[in-house]
Amino acid sequence: MDSKKRAQAKRIAEINDIFRKCLMGGKIVFTPEVRALTPNTIRLLLVALREGKSKRIHRMYHERNTGVVTVKDMKFVWRIEYFERNNDPQSADDPTDVLNTLRVLTVMLGGEK
Repeated sequence: MDSKKRAQAKRIAEINDIFRKCLMGGKIVFTPEVRALTPNTIRLLLVALREGKSKRIHRMYHERNTGVVTVKDMKFVWRIEYFERNNDPQSADDPTDVLNTLRVLTVMLGGEK
C-alpha cells in the first residue's frame, strides 16, 4: 500500500473510531435478531462498541470498519459502510469527507447471514 492510501486509511480509521464511540455523523442499524434482545443487552452491546471492546477484523486497508464483540456470551459482528449523504444509495467516493459521507454501522448476531 502506498503512503497516500496508508494516510487515507489512517484518517478513515480515526473517523470510524469516533463514529463508533459517539454514534454521531451516521446511523446504527440492528438486524431483527438484535432488536429482539432485551434493552439491557442492547445497552451493554452499545457500551462494548463505544469502549472499543471489539476484536477487530481489519478490512479495506485497516480502516477499522468491521469487528466482533462479545456480550453476555453472545457474539456480535459489526460493520461500518460509507454512503453518499445526498440519499444516493451508492458508496461514498471519499470516506474521509465527513460532510458528504454517511456512516452506517450495522450490528448482527455472529451466526446471522
